[in-house]
Amino acid sequence: MPRIFPPEILSRFVLHLDPDDEDDIQVLRILAITSSVFLQPCRSVIFYHIKLDDSRNHTNLNSPSPGERLLNLMNSSPWVAKYVKKITIYDVLYASWLSNDSKVAQALNKLKLEQIEHFVLHRGYRTQWLLLPAEIKAAIMKIFQSPALVHLSVRRTPMSLLGVVRPTLKHLELLETVANSDEYIKPVPRDSPLIIRTLHIQHAHDLRGNIRWLVDSAKNDVKVDALEKLNLTATNDEDFRHIPMLLEECKTSLKTFEFEPFPEVCQSSPELPFLTHRYLLTQGTADPRSHFFDIAVCTALETLSIKVNVTVANFEGDRNCLQWTANFISSISKSNVTRIHVFLEWELSDAPGDIENTASSLFFSGLGHYLRTLGTAACNTQKYPRIQSLDVELKSTNPVNDDTPHIMRFVNRSFERIPRPDLVKLWAQPRKLSSLVVFRGIHRLFFIDEPDGSWP
Repeated sequence: MPRIFPPEILSRFVLHLDPDDEDDIQVLRILAITSSVFLQPCRSVIFYHIKLDDSRNHTNLNSPSPGERLLNLMNSSPWVAKYVKKITIYDVLYASWLSNDSKVAQALNKLKLEQIEHFVLHRGYRTQWLLLPAEIKAAIMKIFQSPALVHLSVRRTPMSLLGVVRPTLKHLELLETVANSDEYIKPVPRDSPLIIRTLHIQHAHDLRGNIRWLVDSAKNDVKVDALEKLNLTATNDEDFRHIPMLLEECKTSLKTFEFEPFPEVCQSSPELPFLTHRYLLTQGTADPRSHFFDIAVCTALETLSIKVNVTVANFEGDRNCLQWTANFISSISKSNVTRIHVFLEWELSDAPGDIENTASSLFFSGLGHYLRTLGTAACNTQKYPRIQSLDVELKSTNPVNDDTPHIMRFVNRSFERIPRPDLVKLWAQPRKLSSLVVFRGIHRLFFIDEPDGSWP
């Protein structure tokens, strides 16, 4: 007798597929026509996210524009609108397609913009908000004003656009945003301020301006004093001096702090206990400690996460990121974090020396030393009295060979000599489960009567 699975259980299989993965989308399309049980769940995933992007067709002048393709879809299948909850607009190429797409405003207005929960608007460095046609700006402003909007990611847009967003917004990503006020964007009165819960900021030249704009709550009606998760990227020396300003604002609420320093700001320095006045005199006026900041002010912090590329070189050819990370963790005066997470990227094909023969490699013997310095600092109960785990996540970026086993052995050996090796949890980035494997599992459950071996 065949086993029958309830439809609500079968339909939940689609939740394990990624709507942003092309292979998964193909699987969802096949499932949608396999049975009526899967039709509505698959449609809700397939059409949840609408992307407008001309990067694939910008050289083909005869291909329809992103706006025209969306308009054709909405005219032929208007029922799609009820599923769309996320919109992404990528306009990052040298020439802006968005400014010249005569159909995009009409297409966007056919969607139910009041139900948009997630909006991504990424533009290139030569694009300007001011030069967009009025009808396109009006359609985009409607998305910003969606009463359902919770997630917002913007790149190279005026920060003044936050003045029209409703208080439902909780998760904000600011990438290369312009912190200057825009007189053409008028703020919309709100009955309560924006209270941001998670924040990601990256700016190659003006992280300072972005931070100042956000903390000036009297000016922009944005609150970060309830921030729970913060992700920052430092690209120049000025960034280190302004990060404490933002940490001060969220010091009683912040639970997770994720930080990524670019190789250019990871200055080389001796171990902090030996950072003497004599060293500063011989090395010039730049104090390497100015590239550190203390997280002790964040009393609610539970997780500190740092991401660096271990083997990449800066403009001067130095590979100091792991050394900087070890010294940064050592420099913190005291913190209540229970977890320190370090994400380490490795490109062994570009690294000097042999990771399996560290005795003959000054570079890798140095990396082993800095790993032990990092681990020893994390085990220091005077600095981290509540520490429970040091999580070390590894990723090999070698495009030819999988170097993960070599890296795992090297890192594991380095941590064997720290005071508390039991604190270390070491793993490599997991591989993504093949869509075909998921599809085969669903097929076998649904068509249980088919004999084994019917699938290759």
